Amino acid sequence: MKRGALAIIAMLVVIAPSAAWAGDAFEEVLKDYKGDANISPCKHSEKTLRDAAEQVPNDIEQFVPDFPEALGNAIAARAQGACEGKAISKLHRLFGDCADGTIDERWSSSLLRKAIDKLPADIDEFTACTRSLLRRALKAAIRRGCKASGVSCVQPVARWPAEKKAWTVILLSATSRTEAEKFARNAKEKGIEAGILDGGRYKNQTTGVWLVWAGRFKSENAAFKAADGYAEKGVEGETTEYISKKDQD
Repeated sequence: MKRGALAIIAMLVVIAPSAAWAGDAFEEVLKDYKGDANISPCKHSEKTLRDAAEQVPNDIEQFVPDFPEALGNAIAARAQGACEGKAISKLHRLFGDCADGTIDERWSSSLLRKAIDKLPADIDEFTACTRSLLRRALKAAIRRGCKASGVSCVQPVARWPAEKKAWTVILLSATSRTEAEKFARNAKEKGIEAGILDGGRYKNQTTGVWLVWAGRFKSENAAFKAADGYAEKGVEGETTEYISKKDQD
């Protein structure tokens, strides 16, 4: 039982009768919390947990400061599939570790990928566990795995297909290939199909400049639409360009 749990439970015994007016969902979850100062996500439906969050009294933190965090952890765990089979305990523990905005334990890359995939859009309303935080933990887990096996983790950055002519979104123009590759890898980690090309080999581009491109499209309108999606992921495009090699018609 965490530090101060006995004192918290004693306080709950006192405040429970006056707090119960908030709603049935809150009362149900509060009763669970009274047992061990913890909320088991699989004892309640996701709707009950979210309803309880809406019904929490405004002054709850004066009496039970850890209750909102425990409720947020339970909501996040259930929304992300923690109650779907054998992953219950591990996924729940992961979200508990992540809830304060830091990840202290070492988690497997497969579990971190599952957490990223299932993270609900409104997670920041309940916990400080974010997709970017989980991605950083995943990147570290992959590095540890590669180091242990002696295999290089550095993945080659995609290049523009030799004979491809298409519209694309230019994310970055750089004079350094290393800088361009680093930017492309970061964009790929955010779910963007990104690569690099040597501007000197393509029409209307500048020699000595490396371009980071994202996506290949049949029309400029399609490229513009994709650029909006990239911006929502935190990567702003510089421009759209039609890419074709200098020796192509």
